[in-house]
Amino acid sequence: MQCAEQRRIINNNFASQYQETSQLMQVETRLFHQEDSRTTLYFRLPQGMLSFKSLKEDKPLEARLLIRYKIYKSYESSKYLDSASIFINYGEDKELQMIEGSIDVKTERASKGVLDIVFIDLFQGAVFKTAIPFDRSGPDFPQHDYLLTSIQGDIIYQNRITAFKPVLLFFRNEKQRKLFMRYIPDESTNLPATPFQEIVEKFSLPPASDSSIINNPDTIIPSLSGVLHIRSERWDETGLAILVQDAPYPEIGFTPQLVAPIRYLTSEKEFGLLSTASETKLALDEFWLKAGGNPAKARALLRTYYARVQMSNRLFSACRQGWQTDRGMVYVIFGPPDQVFRSDIDEVWYYLHQTFQSPLNFTFKKIKHAWCKDEFELERSTNYRNLWYAHIEAWRKGRIDTDKP
Repeated sequence: MQCAEQRRIINNNFASQYQETSQLMQVETRLFHQEDSRTTLYFRLPQGMLSFKSLKEDKPLEARLLIRYKIYKSYESSKYLDSASIFINYGEDKELQMIEGSIDVKTERASKGVLDIVFIDLFQGAVFKTAIPFDRSGPDFPQHDYLLTSIQGDIIYQNRITAFKPVLLFFRNEKQRKLFMRYIPDESTNLPATPFQEIVEKFSLPPASDSSIINNPDTIIPSLSGVLHIRSERWDETGLAILVQDAPYPEIGFTPQLVAPIRYLTSEKEFGLLSTASETKLALDEFWLKAGGNPAKARALLRTYYARVQMSNRLFSACRQGWQTDRGMVYVIFGPPDQVFRSDIDEVWYYLHQTFQSPLNFTFKKIKHAWCKDEFELERSTNYRNLWYAHIEAWRKGRIDTDKP
């Protein structure tokens, strides 16, 4: 039965998912179409998100989680097609950091739509909200036809894996015994155009290797950074895109990983000198010391900048590293947005309290790509020019508020 609903998903503010301080208290989700009429939602959340209580004397502590979902035709829909509520009890385990589980989602009546999900701690209220677009019958979201796990069977929630670390890949059609895989090399030197650049090349990937055949299921051990494109037919342009990066991605820990993102703050000449310096780490330290003016301020700036780079990698990785995407670029320079609203075609960020201009907003249009499904392109404008340079100068002069994420 179709039910009326006053609120629209598009009016949900998703900004809380982009706050660095909230990343330790986030729910990870993975949707997998097991078959044509059955979809499974896998989820993982920190045990610390839930409140544990003893409802009776001498009874063990337990948490009560309610997962409530509604299925809409689109982000703009005012009515939902189906809904369900699932109650799960968990006993406290002090040695367990994460809680994992799964629920079946009734998508047989809605082959395409948006899954609006709320995780509710019955002792303290809602703890997390998210929305997942899906399409069981078409090419829009082929990533939900595949499931990645570790060799031990742990769900991999993001389509990114580490080089030389084996993973298991499953395709929803168990009768299909083989799949096709090709490799696209990493071009980590490519950066997005500035927000004010008028002529921008469309997003594209370098040439791919020839296809190789893998089984369904199969173990994959990637040996190079780049993108793996998995598909059910050799010439199919849909499928699953898996980003492969060297450890410790999405974190950054090696000097080359620290140097590359600094390009946003430097001229081409400065970056060339920095990246080719005989003592790269020393040159990098000198850059931040000059920006901060003193060691304490320099360390604060460095922590803030690279925390944003790492958050961008966690949040926006698709067919390239997160900090290299349009959303990653804006996130690194301007910080987490105050409001985030989504539709079927775009995502709009609002900054309500800016030093140089208030309010400020950026619109990111979803890129139509056969298998890179999480790429967004910024709607650029010359109006951003002065604001961009003001923020870059603020970074270079140590005027960024390092108390914020």
